[in-house]
Amino acid sequence: MAGDKNKYTIWMHPETWEKVKELYKEAGCPRKSDFVEQAVRFYVGYLTAENKANFLPNMFLSNMKSIVRESDNRNSKMLFKLAVEIAMVENNLIFDLHCSPNKL
Repeated sequence: MAGDKNKYTIWMHPETWEKVKELYKEAGCPRKSDFVEQAVRFYVGYLTAENKANFLPNMFLSNMKSIVRESDNRNSKMLFKLAVEIAMVENNLIFDLHCSPNKL
């Protein structure tokens, strides 16, 4: 398939072509046409895939997982601090009311 290429004329907006010129080397493509072909293949794969989650970048998924994990850690720490504060308030209440914890 590498040698069986045909030449086609396509129309695109100038700002799209500017993006192609900016990014084709970053994508590791030797030519702009290779970059466009990769983009078309990716988009066709995305449209025809049953599970579109396969096309989410792994970096995005791992980033989201770390955000959720960090949020869980913060929530756990805050719940523990809240439990400690409630226990302290209960102890102060018991002391102020001069009663034993068993009576409450």
